[in-house]
Amino acid sequence: MAARLQYAQLTKLLEEHYDPKPSMIIQCYKFNTRSCQQGESVQPFVAELAEYCELGQQVDDMLRDGLWCPR
Repeated sequence: MAARLQYAQLTKLLEEHYDPKPSMIIQCYKFNTRSCQQGESVQPFVAELAEYCELGQQVDDMLRDGLWCPR
């Protein structure tokens, strides 16, 4: 007999399948290798970098270093 799922459970499963969370490792690699492009403002740069990295308290220091120490 097939398991019956509640609507909320089914919705969550479908969301996870069709819109998976990006890999934290890949996002952190992008964070550590990306540099601000000429003419790019700081706000979009920071938002893009910090969106998926689960760095906790370290994120502020890493953002500072990325902005002030160009690669």
